[in-house]
Amino acid sequence: MAEVRHRHDVVVVGAGLSGLVAATRLRQAGVDVAVVEADSEVGGRTRSRTLAGRTVDVGGELVGRDYTRLRGLVAALGLRLEPAAPPMPHLRLDRRARPPLRPSAASGLMAAAARLHHLCSLLPPQAPWQAPLADRLDALSLQDWLARAPVDQRTARLLGAAAWAFTTAPPHGLSLLAFLQWLKPAGGLSALWRETPWRIRGGAQQVARRLAARLGDRVLCGAPVQAVEQNGAEVAVYTSDGAVRRARRAVVCTPLATTGSITFTPQLPAAQRLLDQVHSPAVTKLLAASADVPRRGVLAAGDAVMPLAMADTHHAVGFAYGTDTALPTPRLRDHLMAVLGLDGGALAPEAIALAWHEEPHIGGGYPAFAPGQLTRHGPALRAGHDRVHFAGADRSTWPGTMEGAVRDGERVAAEIRTRLGA
Repeated sequence: MAEVRHRHDVVVVGAGLSGLVAATRLRQAGVDVAVVEADSEVGGRTRSRTLAGRTVDVGGELVGRDYTRLRGLVAALGLRLEPAAPPMPHLRLDRRARPPLRPSAASGLMAAAARLHHLCSLLPPQAPWQAPLADRLDALSLQDWLARAPVDQRTARLLGAAAWAFTTAPPHGLSLLAFLQWLKPAGGLSALWRETPWRIRGGAQQVARRLAARLGDRVLCGAPVQAVEQNGAEVAVYTSDGAVRRARRAVVCTPLATTGSITFTPQLPAAQRLLDQVHSPAVTKLLAASADVPRRGVLAAGDAVMPLAMADTHHAVGFAYGTDTALPTPRLRDHLMAVLGLDGGALAPEAIALAWHEEPHIGGGYPAFAPGQLTRHGPALRAGHDRVHFAGADRSTWPGTMEGAVRDGERVAAEIRTRLGA
Protein backbone atom coordinates (compact mmCIF):
# COMPACT_ATOMS: atom_id res chain seq x y z
CA MET A 1 0.00 0.00 0.00
CA ALA A 2 1.29 3.47 -0.90
CA GLU A 3 2.42 5.67 1.94
CA VAL A 4 -0.02 8.34 3.11
CA ARG A 5 1.93 11.55 2.72
CA HIS A 6 -0.64 14.30 2.81
CA ARG A 7 -3.89 15.28 4.49
CA HIS A 8 -6.07 18.20 3.46
CA ASP A 9 -9.60 19.47 3.71
CA VAL A 10 -10.03 19.32 -0.08
CA VAL A 11 -8.04 17.86 -2.97
CA VAL A 12 -8.64 19.41 -6.38
CA VAL A 13 -7.89 17.22 -9.40
CA GLY A 14 -6.94 19.37 -12.38
CA ALA A 15 -5.21 22.75 -12.59
CA GLY A 16 -7.18 24.29 -15.40
CA LEU A 17 -9.17 27.45 -14.77
CA SER A 18 -11.99 25.67 -12.94
CA GLY A 19 -9.71 23.78 -10.59
CA LEU A 20 -7.53 26.77 -9.79
CA VAL A 21 -10.50 29.09 -9.26
CA ALA A 22 -12.13 26.51 -6.98
CA ALA A 23 -8.90 26.09 -5.00
CA THR A 24 -8.43 29.86 -4.73
CA ARG A 25 -11.96 30.46 -3.45
CA LEU A 26 -11.63 27.63 -0.94
CA ARG A 27 -8.27 28.89 0.25
CA GLN A 28 -9.72 32.38 0.70
CA ALA A 29 -12.32 30.78 3.00
CA GLY A 30 -9.59 29.23 5.14
CA VAL A 31 -9.90 25.73 3.69
CA ASP A 32 -6.71 23.63 3.46
CA VAL A 33 -6.56 22.70 -0.22
CA ALA A 34 -4.17 20.89 -2.56
CA VAL A 35 -4.26 20.81 -6.38
CA VAL A 36 -2.83 17.93 -8.41
CA GLU A 37 -2.37 18.29 -12.17
CA ALA A 38 -1.46 15.56 -14.65
CA ASP A 39 0.24 17.88 -17.14
CA SER A 40 3.60 19.56 -16.69
CA GLU A 41 1.98 23.01 -16.66
CA VAL A 42 -1.22 24.61 -15.42
CA GLY A 43 -3.94 26.07 -17.61
CA GLY A 44 -5.95 23.21 -19.10
CA ARG A 45 -7.22 24.35 -22.49
CA THR A 46 -5.49 27.72 -22.17
CA ARG A 47 -2.00 27.53 -23.61
CA SER A 48 0.19 30.51 -24.51
CA ARG A 49 3.31 30.34 -26.65
CA THR A 50 5.70 32.74 -28.41
CA LEU A 51 5.42 33.18 -32.17
CA ALA A 52 7.66 35.62 -34.03
CA GLY A 53 8.34 37.50 -30.81
CA ARG A 54 4.67 37.80 -29.84
CA THR A 55 2.63 35.87 -27.29
CA VAL A 56 -0.16 33.90 -28.93
CA ASP A 57 -2.82 31.56 -27.60
CA VAL A 58 -2.98 28.06 -29.03
CA GLY A 59 -5.99 27.30 -26.83
CA GLY A 60 -8.79 29.44 -25.38
CA GLU A 61 -8.33 33.09 -26.26
CA LEU A 62 -11.36 35.34 -26.75
CA VAL A 63 -13.06 37.20 -23.91
CA GLY A 64 -16.64 38.30 -24.54
CA ARG A 65 -18.37 41.42 -23.29
CA ASP A 66 -20.52 39.44 -20.85
CA TYR A 67 -17.67 37.39 -19.39
CA THR A 68 -18.10 39.21 -16.10
CA ARG A 69 -16.52 36.62 -13.81
CA LEU A 70 -13.48 36.17 -16.03
CA ARG A 71 -13.08 39.92 -16.51
CA GLY A 72 -13.22 40.46 -12.76
CA LEU A 73 -10.62 37.76 -12.22
CA VAL A 74 -8.35 39.23 -14.89
CA ALA A 75 -8.49 42.62 -13.17
CA ALA A 76 -7.93 41.11 -9.70
CA LEU A 77 -4.79 39.37 -10.97
CA GLY A 78 -3.38 42.62 -12.36
CA LEU A 79 -3.82 41.57 -15.98
CA ARG A 80 -5.22 43.68 -18.81
CA LEU A 81 -7.46 43.10 -21.78
CA GLU A 82 -6.84 44.31 -25.31
CA PRO A 83 -9.12 44.29 -28.37
CA ALA A 84 -8.97 41.21 -30.56
CA ALA A 85 -10.02 41.01 -34.17
CA PRO A 86 -13.55 39.63 -34.49
CA PRO A 87 -13.46 36.03 -35.73
CA MET A 88 -15.54 36.89 -38.80
CA PRO A 89 -15.17 40.65 -39.37
CA HIS A 90 -16.77 40.50 -42.81
CA LEU A 91 -20.14 39.25 -41.53
CA ARG A 92 -22.78 41.56 -40.16
CA LEU A 93 -26.27 40.46 -39.22
CA ASP A 94 -27.95 43.62 -40.46
CA ARG A 95 -28.96 45.11 -43.79
CA ARG A 96 -25.46 46.44 -44.38
CA ALA A 97 -24.17 42.89 -44.74
CA ARG A 98 -21.16 42.71 -46.98
CA PRO A 99 -19.92 39.80 -49.12
CA PRO A 100 -20.07 36.86 -49.02
CA LEU A 101 -23.75 37.42 -48.14
CA ARG A 102 -26.20 38.88 -50.64
CA PRO A 103 -28.98 41.12 -49.24
CA SER A 104 -31.54 38.32 -49.63
CA ALA A 105 -29.27 35.91 -47.81
CA ALA A 106 -28.68 38.47 -45.05
CA SER A 107 -32.44 38.77 -44.59
CA GLY A 108 -32.75 35.01 -44.18
CA LEU A 109 -29.83 34.97 -41.80
CA MET A 110 -31.49 37.65 -39.67
CA ALA A 111 -34.68 35.57 -39.54
CA ALA A 112 -32.73 32.46 -38.53
CA ALA A 113 -30.87 34.43 -35.85
CA ALA A 114 -34.17 35.75 -34.48
CA ARG A 115 -35.60 32.23 -34.32
CA LEU A 116 -32.52 30.92 -32.54
CA HIS A 117 -32.70 33.81 -30.08
CA HIS A 118 -36.33 32.95 -29.32
CA LEU A 119 -35.49 29.29 -28.75
CA CYS A 120 -32.64 30.31 -26.44
CA SER A 121 -35.08 32.38 -24.38
CA LEU A 122 -37.11 29.22 -23.65
CA LEU A 123 -34.22 27.42 -21.95
CA PRO A 124 -33.70 27.47 -18.17
CA PRO A 125 -30.09 28.69 -17.91
CA GLN A 126 -29.06 26.14 -15.28
CA ALA A 127 -30.81 23.13 -16.83
CA PRO A 128 -31.75 23.52 -20.52
CA TRP A 129 -32.78 19.85 -20.61
CA GLN A 130 -35.75 20.82 -18.42
CA ALA A 131 -37.26 23.14 -21.04
CA PRO A 132 -40.76 22.12 -22.21
CA LEU A 133 -39.46 21.59 -25.76
CA ALA A 134 -36.17 20.02 -24.68
CA ASP A 135 -36.87 16.54 -26.03
CA ARG A 136 -37.88 17.89 -29.43
CA LEU A 137 -34.93 20.27 -29.63
CA ASP A 138 -32.50 17.56 -28.55
CA ALA A 139 -33.83 15.07 -31.09
CA LEU A 140 -32.79 17.36 -33.95
CA SER A 141 -29.24 17.92 -35.07
CA LEU A 142 -28.22 21.48 -35.86
CA GLN A 143 -27.92 20.38 -39.48
CA ASP A 144 -31.53 19.10 -39.42
CA TRP A 145 -32.71 22.47 -38.14
CA LEU A 146 -30.68 24.40 -40.71
CA ALA A 147 -32.26 22.33 -43.48
CA ARG A 148 -35.66 23.65 -42.34
CA ALA A 149 -34.52 27.21 -41.55
CA PRO A 150 -35.59 30.18 -43.73
CA VAL A 151 -32.18 30.45 -45.40
CA ASP A 152 -30.80 29.37 -48.74
CA GLN A 153 -28.48 26.39 -48.96
CA ARG A 154 -25.32 28.48 -49.12
CA THR A 155 -26.23 30.48 -46.03
CA ALA A 156 -27.21 27.30 -44.18
CA ARG A 157 -23.78 25.86 -44.95
CA LEU A 158 -22.14 29.05 -43.75
CA LEU A 159 -24.10 28.96 -40.49
CA GLY A 160 -23.22 25.32 -39.99
CA ALA A 161 -19.56 26.03 -40.64
CA ALA A 162 -19.61 28.94 -38.20
CA ALA A 163 -21.20 26.76 -35.51
CA TRP A 164 -18.55 24.14 -36.19
CA ALA A 165 -15.80 26.72 -35.81
CA PHE A 166 -17.14 28.08 -32.54
CA THR A 167 -18.18 24.82 -30.84
CA THR A 168 -15.65 22.40 -32.48
CA ALA A 169 -18.59 20.07 -33.23
CA PRO A 170 -19.87 19.32 -36.75
CA PRO A 171 -23.49 20.43 -37.27
CA HIS A 172 -24.64 16.89 -38.05
CA GLY A 173 -23.14 15.64 -34.76
CA LEU A 174 -24.42 18.41 -32.49
CA SER A 175 -27.96 18.51 -31.19
CA LEU A 176 -29.94 21.71 -31.63
CA LEU A 177 -30.47 21.84 -27.86
CA ALA A 178 -26.72 21.60 -27.25
CA PHE A 179 -26.08 24.41 -29.72
CA LEU A 180 -28.71 26.58 -28.04
CA GLN A 181 -27.14 25.87 -24.64
CA TRP A 182 -23.84 27.15 -26.02
CA LEU A 183 -25.47 30.11 -27.79
CA LYS A 184 -27.67 31.36 -24.93
CA PRO A 185 -24.92 32.89 -22.73
CA ALA A 186 -23.48 34.61 -25.81
CA GLY A 187 -26.73 36.54 -26.24
CA GLY A 188 -27.69 34.85 -29.49
CA LEU A 189 -26.16 34.71 -32.93
CA SER A 190 -26.60 38.41 -33.69
CA ALA A 191 -24.82 39.49 -30.51
CA LEU A 192 -22.05 36.98 -31.11
CA TRP A 193 -21.20 38.27 -34.57
CA ARG A 194 -21.67 41.96 -33.80
CA GLU A 195 -19.42 41.87 -30.77
CA THR A 196 -15.77 42.84 -30.91
CA PRO A 197 -14.10 40.41 -28.49
CA TRP A 198 -11.10 40.96 -26.28
CA ARG A 199 -8.05 38.93 -25.42
CA ILE A 200 -5.80 38.88 -22.37
CA ARG A 201 -2.64 40.85 -22.97
CA GLY A 202 0.31 38.51 -22.67
CA GLY A 203 -1.79 35.38 -23.20
CA ALA A 204 -4.78 33.69 -21.58
CA GLN A 205 -2.63 31.16 -19.73
CA GLN A 206 -1.42 33.96 -17.47
CA VAL A 207 -4.67 33.68 -15.52
CA ALA A 208 -3.91 30.09 -14.53
CA ARG A 209 -0.24 30.81 -13.94
CA ARG A 210 -0.95 33.69 -11.58
CA LEU A 211 -3.60 31.75 -9.68
CA ALA A 212 -1.16 28.87 -9.28
CA ALA A 213 1.60 31.23 -8.14
CA ARG A 214 -0.65 32.56 -5.39
CA LEU A 215 -1.44 29.02 -4.26
CA GLY A 216 2.28 28.23 -4.19
CA ASP A 217 3.35 24.71 -3.27
CA ARG A 218 -0.28 23.68 -2.89
CA VAL A 219 -0.20 23.05 -6.67
CA LEU A 220 1.62 19.96 -7.92
CA CYS A 221 2.08 19.38 -11.67
CA GLY A 222 3.16 16.19 -13.40
CA ALA A 223 1.10 14.00 -11.06
CA PRO A 224 -1.70 12.22 -12.95
CA VAL A 225 -4.46 10.94 -10.69
CA GLN A 226 -4.98 7.22 -11.08
CA ALA A 227 -7.68 6.52 -8.51
CA VAL A 228 -10.14 8.22 -6.19
CA GLU A 229 -11.45 6.15 -3.30
CA GLN A 230 -13.96 7.26 -0.73
CA ASN A 231 -15.63 5.91 2.36
CA GLY A 232 -18.07 7.49 4.73
CA ALA A 233 -15.43 9.70 6.35
CA GLU A 234 -12.86 10.73 3.74
CA VAL A 235 -11.58 10.63 0.17
CA ALA A 236 -8.21 9.22 -0.90
CA VAL A 237 -6.64 10.52 -4.13
CA TYR A 238 -3.87 8.32 -5.56
CA THR A 239 -1.36 9.88 -7.97
CA SER A 240 1.21 8.31 -10.25
CA ASP A 241 4.08 9.39 -7.99
CA GLY A 242 2.90 6.86 -5.42
CA ALA A 243 1.46 9.43 -3.05
CA VAL A 244 -1.92 9.32 -1.37
CA ARG A 245 -3.70 12.53 -0.49
CA ARG A 246 -6.54 12.12 1.95
CA ALA A 247 -9.19 14.78 2.38
CA ARG A 248 -12.70 15.46 3.56
CA ARG A 249 -13.76 16.30 0.00
CA ALA A 250 -12.40 16.05 -3.53
CA VAL A 251 -13.33 17.95 -6.67
CA VAL A 252 -12.53 16.57 -10.11
CA CYS A 253 -12.00 19.30 -12.72
CA THR A 254 -10.76 17.22 -15.63
CA PRO A 255 -12.24 17.23 -19.17
CA LEU A 256 -15.04 14.74 -19.78
CA ALA A 257 -12.80 12.96 -22.29
CA THR A 258 -10.21 12.09 -19.65
CA THR A 259 -12.27 11.67 -16.47
CA GLY A 260 -12.89 8.04 -17.41
CA SER A 261 -9.17 7.29 -17.01
CA ILE A 262 -9.57 7.68 -13.23
CA THR A 263 -10.73 4.65 -11.25
CA PHE A 264 -13.43 5.61 -8.76
CA THR A 265 -14.19 3.41 -5.75
CA PRO A 266 -17.04 2.88 -5.21
CA GLN A 267 -17.76 3.31 -8.89
CA LEU A 268 -19.68 6.36 -9.98
CA PRO A 269 -23.42 6.11 -10.59
CA ALA A 270 -24.39 4.88 -14.05
CA ALA A 271 -25.47 8.38 -15.14
CA GLN A 272 -21.97 9.69 -14.43
CA ARG A 273 -20.22 6.77 -16.12
CA LEU A 274 -22.33 7.22 -19.25
CA LEU A 275 -20.82 10.67 -19.77
CA ASP A 276 -17.97 8.73 -21.40
CA GLN A 277 -20.30 8.33 -24.38
CA VAL A 278 -20.16 12.05 -25.14
CA HIS A 279 -17.64 12.65 -27.91
CA SER A 280 -14.89 15.28 -27.67
CA PRO A 281 -14.10 16.21 -31.29
CA ALA A 282 -10.66 16.22 -32.85
CA VAL A 283 -9.47 19.80 -33.29
CA THR A 284 -6.17 21.39 -34.28
CA LYS A 285 -5.39 25.09 -33.95
CA LEU A 286 -2.72 26.63 -36.14
CA LEU A 287 -1.14 30.06 -35.82
CA ALA A 288 1.13 31.38 -38.55
CA ALA A 289 3.15 34.57 -38.38
CA SER A 290 2.60 36.72 -41.43
CA ALA A 291 3.58 40.21 -42.49
CA ASP A 292 0.58 40.34 -44.81
CA VAL A 293 -2.41 38.82 -43.02
CA PRO A 294 -5.52 38.86 -45.22
CA ARG A 295 -8.07 41.43 -44.17
CA ARG A 296 -10.85 38.88 -44.07
CA GLY A 297 -11.28 35.48 -42.56
CA VAL A 298 -12.76 32.65 -44.57
CA LEU A 299 -15.09 29.90 -43.47
CA ALA A 300 -14.66 26.92 -45.76
CA ALA A 301 -18.26 25.71 -45.46
CA GLY A 302 -18.60 22.07 -46.36
CA ASP A 303 -14.93 21.46 -45.61
CA ALA A 304 -13.36 20.32 -42.36
CA VAL A 305 -11.00 23.30 -42.40
CA MET A 306 -12.13 26.52 -40.75
CA PRO A 307 -9.51 29.21 -41.43
CA LEU A 308 -9.87 32.62 -39.81
CA ALA A 309 -7.58 35.57 -40.43
CA MET A 310 -6.97 38.02 -37.59
CA ALA A 311 -6.10 41.25 -39.35
CA ASP A 312 -4.78 43.21 -36.39
CA THR A 313 -2.75 40.58 -34.56
CA HIS A 314 0.06 39.98 -37.09
CA HIS A 315 -0.79 36.32 -37.37
CA ALA A 316 -3.34 34.11 -39.04
CA VAL A 317 -5.37 31.50 -37.20
CA GLY A 318 -6.72 28.30 -38.66
CA PHE A 319 -8.68 25.42 -37.19
CA ALA A 320 -9.01 21.90 -38.55
CA TYR A 321 -11.70 19.50 -37.45
CA GLY A 322 -12.85 16.02 -38.25
CA THR A 323 -11.14 13.87 -40.85
CA ASP A 324 -8.50 16.45 -41.76
CA THR A 325 -7.00 16.13 -38.29
CA ALA A 326 -5.86 12.61 -39.21
CA LEU A 327 -3.15 14.17 -41.37
CA PRO A 328 0.36 14.20 -39.87
CA THR A 329 0.90 17.53 -38.14
CA PRO A 330 3.42 18.90 -40.72
CA ARG A 331 1.04 18.13 -43.61
CA LEU A 332 -1.94 19.50 -41.70
CA ARG A 333 0.00 22.68 -40.97
CA ASP A 334 0.84 23.10 -44.67
CA HIS A 335 -2.78 22.36 -45.60
CA LEU A 336 -4.14 24.99 -43.23
CA MET A 337 -1.64 27.59 -44.37
CA ALA A 338 -2.54 26.93 -48.00
CA VAL A 339 -6.24 27.39 -47.28
CA LEU A 340 -5.40 30.59 -45.42
CA GLY A 341 -3.60 31.81 -48.53
CA LEU A 342 -0.27 31.96 -46.71
CA ASP A 343 1.66 29.38 -48.69
CA GLY A 344 3.58 31.95 -50.69
CA GLY A 345 5.98 34.74 -49.92
CA ALA A 346 3.66 36.25 -47.32
CA LEU A 347 4.35 33.45 -44.87
CA ALA A 348 7.03 33.97 -42.27
CA PRO A 349 8.91 30.82 -41.20
CA GLU A 350 7.29 30.61 -37.77
CA ALA A 351 4.12 28.57 -37.30
CA ILE A 352 2.60 26.64 -34.41
CA ALA A 353 0.08 23.82 -34.67
CA LEU A 354 -1.42 22.10 -31.63
CA ALA A 355 -3.65 19.04 -31.98
CA TRP A 356 -5.78 19.12 -28.83
CA HIS A 357 -7.10 15.60 -29.38
CA GLU A 358 -3.52 14.35 -29.12
CA GLU A 359 -3.00 15.99 -25.74
CA PRO A 360 -3.27 13.01 -23.35
CA HIS A 361 -4.73 15.01 -20.47
CA ILE A 362 -7.24 16.99 -22.60
CA GLY A 363 -8.54 14.54 -25.19
CA GLY A 364 -10.01 16.93 -27.76
CA GLY A 365 -12.34 19.87 -28.13
CA TYR A 366 -15.29 20.65 -25.92
CA PRO A 367 -17.89 17.85 -25.65
CA ALA A 368 -20.22 17.53 -28.63
CA PHE A 369 -23.61 16.39 -27.38
CA ALA A 370 -25.11 14.47 -30.28
CA PRO A 371 -28.89 14.37 -30.81
CA GLY A 372 -30.58 12.83 -27.78
CA GLN A 373 -27.56 13.08 -25.49
CA LEU A 374 -28.04 16.35 -23.60
CA THR A 375 -31.47 15.46 -22.21
CA ARG A 376 -30.10 12.03 -21.27
CA HIS A 377 -26.77 13.09 -19.77
CA GLY A 378 -27.26 16.73 -18.82
CA PRO A 379 -28.56 16.12 -15.26
CA ALA A 380 -25.35 14.20 -14.43
CA LEU A 381 -22.93 16.91 -15.57
CA ARG A 382 -22.68 18.78 -12.27
CA ALA A 383 -23.98 16.06 -9.95
CA GLY A 384 -21.59 15.05 -7.18
CA HIS A 385 -21.15 11.58 -5.72
CA ASP A 386 -21.04 11.63 -1.93
CA ARG A 387 -17.71 13.34 -1.10
CA VAL A 388 -16.57 13.73 -4.73
CA HIS A 389 -17.64 16.82 -6.68
CA PHE A 390 -17.23 17.67 -10.36
CA ALA A 391 -16.64 20.95 -12.20
CA GLY A 392 -15.18 22.38 -15.39
CA ALA A 393 -15.93 24.19 -18.62
CA ASP A 394 -17.24 20.91 -20.05
CA ARG A 395 -19.92 20.85 -17.33
CA SER A 396 -20.67 24.55 -17.09
CA THR A 397 -23.81 26.50 -17.97
CA TRP A 398 -21.43 28.53 -20.18
CA PRO A 399 -20.04 25.48 -22.00
CA GLY A 400 -16.83 25.65 -23.94
CA THR A 401 -15.66 29.03 -22.65
CA MET A 402 -13.15 30.41 -20.17
CA GLU A 403 -16.05 32.22 -18.52
CA GLY A 404 -17.75 28.87 -18.03
CA ALA A 405 -14.63 27.42 -16.44
CA VAL A 406 -14.39 30.31 -13.97
CA ARG A 407 -18.09 30.20 -13.11
CA ASP A 408 -18.08 26.46 -12.53
CA GLY A 409 -15.01 26.69 -10.32
CA GLU A 410 -16.81 29.27 -8.21
CA ARG A 411 -19.96 27.15 -8.12
CA VAL A 412 -18.23 24.03 -6.87
CA ALA A 413 -16.20 26.00 -4.30
CA ALA A 414 -19.44 27.40 -2.85
CA GLU A 415 -20.93 23.90 -2.86
CA ILE A 416 -17.99 22.46 -0.94
CA ARG A 417 -17.86 25.36 1.52
CA THR A 418 -21.49 24.68 2.38
CA ARG A 419 -20.74 21.00 2.97
CA LEU A 420 -17.72 21.81 5.12
CA GLY A 421 -19.44 24.62 6.99
CA ALA A 422 -16.59 26.95 6.00
